[in-house]
Amino acid sequence: MASARERLLGGLCLLGVCAVALLPDPYAALPQWTYYFRDVSLQFLPLRQFQAVELAAGRLPFWNPYVHEGEFLLP
Repeated sequence: MASARERLLGGLCLLGVCAVALLPDPYAALPQWTYYFRDVSLQFLPLRQFQAVELAAGRLPFWNPYVHEGEFLLP
């Protein structure tokens, strides 16, 4: 069994990680300030569709030819 001190330390670490994750965009924590629908429909969904088509064809996509005349798909 974990002691109360270890549980408290784990909870503080979790809160710290959440705070650091929100540093680039603190408004992402508020539902009314999250990303726009156009970001999802113009960037996220076409990229997912491209990946799904490539994987269904048996190819592992490492290169996205549709962005900036080609760039790596995996960051």
